[in-house]
Amino acid sequence: MKIGIAQINTATGDFEGNSRKILDAAKSLKEMGADFAIFPELALSGAFPKDKTKSSQFIKKNGEYLEILARKLEIPSFVGYVRKSDKALGAYNSLAFISGGRVVYSYDKCLLPNYGIFDEPRNFDAGEKVGVVELNGKKIGLTICEDIWSLDAETAPLYADKKCPVEMLKAENCDLVINVAASLWSPKNEAARLRLLENLAKELKVPVAFCNLVGGNDEMVWADTPRLWNPVHKHYVYTHWTRFFIGGHEVSYKEYWNEGKRTSYSHRYISVARDGLSEPFSTKL
Repeated sequence: MKIGIAQINTATGDFEGNSRKILDAAKSLKEMGADFAIFPELALSGAFPKDKTKSSQFIKKNGEYLEILARKLEIPSFVGYVRKSDKALGAYNSLAFISGGRVVYSYDKCLLPNYGIFDEPRNFDAGEKVGVVELNGKKIGLTICEDIWSLDAETAPLYADKKCPVEMLKAENCDLVINVAASLWSPKNEAARLRLLENLAKELKVPVAFCNLVGGNDEMVWADTPRLWNPVHKHYVYTHWTRFFIGGHEVSYKEYWNEGKRTSYSHRYISVARDGLSEPFSTKL
């Protein structure tokens, strides 16, 4: 199965522009042979919407543009957006699974960060259910950013009394787990995420595909590489596209790891045509 990971740079509230980027990226990934596409957390609405979630019009536009995307997307896709909630705050931070011209399923983020610059409990209701969909006969588990940070030693105590998606997914026997994120960049975060994704794959004993937002919004900077960690076949693959620019071209750099050691690497030049597309990752499921 070929997994297309589209790390796009979105603008908050620019539904037209964000939709166009999603459609263009999905088309390109299809042409590259991807079976499906993964987009970042809040890809449709832009991150972070903050108090825009208090606007019924903002939430309505999320739904309207998502339906338009569903009719136009050329391959099955996972797209982050803001979904209407019937709970106190009226909004979920959600991940839609789109296939066959319709929104098949929406997963709602369960763990909402409330530290540092994050105050998601102010704007979003927390989801309570595990997210699992079926695609091409395979079960795919869904998580959004903070949902997997219950495995991190520093943040785990914050969620001691919560229903943690990682624990709920253990009973689902998934073939693949997806984590979409709008996780901020820093050298410390980079190292922590790497450890976290590896631990997640080992904990659930399945491949994990990671897609983070790129770019920036005011004081927030997102910059990360798409990652696929496969604990079964003991290889770890990632591609850089946000780091190196030479003569108007990016250097696409790929490394293969086995048992914690780099075994080989390759690189090639690719035209800078879009925010963050590389050749789709392939993995056995």
